[in-house]
Amino acid sequence: MKKSEIISQLEKRILVLDGAMGTLIQKLKLEEKDYRGERYKDHPDNLKGNYDVLSITRPEIIRDIQKAPDKVRECVRVAARIIAGIKDMGMAGVLISTVGWEDKLPFVLDEARL
Repeated sequence: MKKSEIISQLEKRILVLDGAMGTLIQKLKLEEKDYRGERYKDHPDNLKGNYDVLSITRPEIIRDIQKAPDKVRECVRVAARIIAGIKDMGMAGVLISTVGWEDKLPFVLDEARL
């Protein structure tokens, strides 16, 4: 979609963008230990599937995805520019609440800043 088409659509409706980050992370088939890293190795909750925590424990994974092939990188970059402006990051507040990390949301969002 061209920039002019996006602007035209924004004038008519609310657009929801998905940069496909979750799908790309799923393809890596990460295990629980991959999500925990050293920082949260003894955390009492299951962290597998908490993609936001990877910004803290495995930032290289997030960076590698952001440097993916051109089409994916552009998709992520466009969505990220818009999402960064609203500090949403995949409904991080809702997702993080499922693992009891509501108090850590500002830290996670700061660590994930593009």
